[in-house]
Amino acid sequence: MKSRRWNTWPFLLSTTIAVLLTLSWDINSWAAGAKAGTGRTKSKQAKLQESFENQEWQGLSLEEVEEKIQQIELTARKQDFLNLLEAKNYLISGQVKRAQFFLEKWRPKGVGIQMVRNRYLALTYFIQDRFTEMTEILDNKYFNNVTYYPQVCLLKFMGALVAKSQGKLKEEYYTCSDETLHFSNSDHVWPESLYKFATGDVYSLKGRDLGNIARDLDSNNLIRIWMKLGLYTNREAYLEPFLQQLPGEAYQSHKTRELLSTTVLVMRKRPLNL
Repeated sequence: MKSRRWNTWPFLLSTTIAVLLTLSWDINSWAAGAKAGTGRTKSKQAKLQESFENQEWQGLSLEEVEEKIQQIELTARKQDFLNLLEAKNYLISGQVKRAQFFLEKWRPKGVGIQMVRNRYLALTYFIQDRFTEMTEILDNKYFNNVTYYPQVCLLKFMGALVAKSQGKLKEEYYTCSDETLHFSNSDHVWPESLYKFATGDVYSLKGRDLGNIARDLDSNNLIRIWMKLGLYTNREAYLEPFLQQLPGEAYQSHKTRELLSTTVLVMRKRPLNL
């Protein structure tokens, strides 16, 4: 079967992440963030020192002292957390451009929050089909760290898929699967099916993977993944024989109903010759 939408992968893939964050951002500055943060760290230490000196410590128990210290440190970090929450809210509400502008302008103080900020910014680039900028961020060595890699590996996999980089795609698929399978609620059906389809697996090209998934549609999440796979890989016709078998509970979800109506509409407008 010929894939008539393969050339539109960037657009199609960007729609798979509905929720996921004009001053330019110097990519080298965040890449060297840990080194460049020395001055900011000293300033932060000075403010913390001032806060400590202004406290009345006499007569406090050890537990009260620890609580005071936690309150001071939390206040110092509060603005970064508020900024992170604001950027996340922009993403959730679909204000991708605003999220991008905010994230490019914001310079978080902590390294951990900085990495979350970079991840959100990479996501905004992905949604906008700006894959070069996304890749430059995700290629940072810190994202290869075991702490951060599981949070971005699926995004890196999708980037390799769009770039049609077979070697990178294979590497990210297998590495990411190992790192994230334990908290996947769908047994990695989505990346596995996309990987097989993108690498020309004959079994997938004939839609047999969709048929196998259809035999075990036990949740709305899996049903939606199944329909998206059919839509995004130009294999809507392989969904049709199983649509009448969907459990009644599926129709209680408006998201599932929207996907179902889209699937039927596409099949009617663009009949496929199997």
